[in-house]
Amino acid sequence: MAAHDRFGWSQAEIRVAGIRVGVTTAWGCGPVDDRAVLDALYGGLASRLRHRGHVPVHEKAFGLRALAPAADDARRRAYARAGVDDPGPTTWIEGRPCVGGSFAGLQAWSVALDEGVRVEPVTGDGGEGRLVLFAEGRLLFLTAVRGDAGGAADVPTELAQTAPTRCSPRTRRAPGGGRSRTSRR
Repeated sequence: MAAHDRFGWSQAEIRVAGIRVGVTTAWGCGPVDDRAVLDALYGGLASRLRHRGHVPVHEKAFGLRALAPAADDARRRAYARAGVDDPGPTTWIEGRPCVGGSFAGLQAWSVALDEGVRVEPVTGDGGEGRLVLFAEGRLLFLTAVRGDAGGAADVPTELAQTAPTRCSPRTRRAPGGGRSRTSRR
């Protein structure tokens, strides 16, 4: 099996307050352990992002943390070759892949750099992220936020201050400016 055939791909794009947000997912169809497979995986991701005119703002990798340095190196090389901005640290979700090997796959969130959309790096106490600025508002993507064994991650104060201060989980803006309600089943 060729390196580029060892994983499957899915892509989705949604509009959030007028901007295009993408999610690209790749998963292993067999053991992923070697550099050639990681290079093909991240090369495929970088190519898809560039083709869609997106910049990555957050990435999650699934697998054994021991492979993190090799995966990060493959990602940096692939992004540099494709001219894609590096979104900063990857959030690792550690676990042994059910298909064997050390790496199960990845999920990358991205934003289209359409007119009026800017992506800026933000840093704070122990965390990094990307702040997406656009006419209707802003989105904050936090990367590599570490929690502890007993509970949720602490969001660094500087990053938390850039997040919206009020939010109702039951009322959301619908496309076109109307309102929609989430169902309560």
